[in-house]
Amino acid sequence: MKTNILLLGAVALTIASCSKNEVVDMAPGLEQKGAITFENFVGKSTKAVTENNLDALKEAGKGFYVHGKYKRTDDTGNEETAFDGGQQAHVTWSGNSWGYNPLTYWLEGHTYKFAAFAPALSVNHSFDYVGNSLTITDFVADGKTDLLVSATTQEGIKSDNYIASNSPIQFTFRHALSKVKFTFKDGWRNRVNMKIDNIYITSVETKGTLKTPGNLVSADIPVTSWTGGNVLSNENTYKDVTGNTLSTYGATYDYEHCFIPQNLAEKGIKLHFTVTITNDNNEGPDIGGEEGSKNTKKIEVELPTTTVNQWIPAYAYNYVIEISGDTFGLKPISFTIDEENGIAKWNDRTMSDDGEINVDQDAQE
Repeated sequence: MKTNILLLGAVALTIASCSKNEVVDMAPGLEQKGAITFENFVGKSTKAVTENNLDALKEAGKGFYVHGKYKRTDDTGNEETAFDGGQQAHVTWSGNSWGYNPLTYWLEGHTYKFAAFAPALSVNHSFDYVGNSLTITDFVADGKTDLLVSATTQEGIKSDNYIASNSPIQFTFRHALSKVKFTFKDGWRNRVNMKIDNIYITSVETKGTLKTPGNLVSADIPVTSWTGGNVLSNENTYKDVTGNTLSTYGATYDYEHCFIPQNLAEKGIKLHFTVTITNDNNEGPDIGGEEGSKNTKKIEVELPTTTVNQWIPAYAYNYVIEISGDTFGLKPISFTIDEENGIAKWNDRTMSDDGEINVDQDAQE
């Protein structure tokens, strides 16, 4: 992980990016003989926007949708659909295994290819057998929903091998969106209250079409390729109106969303928020706010693109905004010591043999 400090006017931002590679245990498959069954495995998220980790997908009504097609192994037949990627192919957790209903059974002498996405969303999607590619068209990012995708091998899998072993198909899900977090950090001394509210981000693409590569199972390739829908966010798209009040030096508040992966250059993406500064007596300094509320100010910060100029699928980005009096050009109370007379001299006192105390007058002057 690399961390870079960027300065925008009086607001400092730090940006870091991390790939997510944590794993969890596999779940057992169904035991019905000859049935096509599935396993699911997904990277754990330490702080997901929506908890699309393995435990969340196991919740009632959640799970994932599966696309599946097959052809004769000798390639003399047409492509046929085994799973349509919708309700007929909704795989859910039953308490000890993944299942769906009604079951579909293997056909001997055929090559199958599968793709899956989670959560089980109603989206416009299709699956290309030859390219082993899943396409989700005009996906609208609501900011709170994480999107996971997976596929089996590009060459497909032979049904005879799975009929003999009765093994479930194993999916490894990967994040298709970019997770972006803005961390507001309190740079004021204690007993100063900093309220952050009315947070939103503008000029971010909100809709896009993704297409997974045929060899998605390889960890060395991009998760997806995205094409934008040219629909940009505005004040009301990803707005956080509740905000939070910070009153301890170093305390933080996070504004976090999942966005369509996209290039940032030349878009002028801006973060907007309102800051109110007060003390325990509900008094506040003049930070350049509107007349009548000088201690409340609207701020907009354009995202830097020199270090990170695009959001990549499956990466999490954290912009840190530390706010203090320096942000508003306030004059701090400072202290110094008089270089010439700042420290008084010692007073010397001596005692004679007869007990009389003699005072060094020079030391007193």
